[in-house]
Amino acid sequence: MLGLVAIARPMVVVLIGEQWLPCVPMLQIVCFSMMLYPLHAINLNMLQVQGRSDLFLRLEIIKKIIAVGPILLGVFFNIYYMLIGSAMAGFISYYLNAYYSGPFLGYSIAEQVKDILPSFAQAFAMAVVVALFGYLPFCAFVVLPIQLAVGALMVWGLNEWMQQEEYLEMKRIAMTAIERLKRR
Repeated sequence: MLGLVAIARPMVVVLIGEQWLPCVPMLQIVCFSMMLYPLHAINLNMLQVQGRSDLFLRLEIIKKIIAVGPILLGVFFNIYYMLIGSAMAGFISYYLNAYYSGPFLGYSIAEQVKDILPSFAQAFAMAVVVALFGYLPFCAFVVLPIQLAVGALMVWGLNEWMQQEEYLEMKRIAMTAIERLKRR
């Protein structure tokens, strides 16, 4: 999501045209809003796996009530306030999901955040560098491929440097698949 924030402007120009440039800030806000979605899903799925559909339902009702705030901001002010409110509601929702599923999983909010910090740091570093390449004095059709290549190289390089367990597992799976293809 942070990478998408970084390439939003040239991507919009390339994919749907310059007339859509006013949607770029909205896309970027939605990206921030969706950053925690995988964590929402994991926490909620774990509640269901634990047979706590009662707690799942309660959390969903609370979150729907919270979602009314951003909708009202959109109705009475404008869409930007609604999107920012939705992003804030997303962070509150993550907190609620993690707080209530944590005891069942033995996995607290602090532990969850600690586990995602290395990946977040990688994504943030990549996004900052990729965003800086957005200031190159070229058209979007040149800048976007450069940003994508730089982003991919940074993610690969940072993963090679940090040697995180998840990356090493994905690399092992990819290398095994490549070896199988070579044997054919």
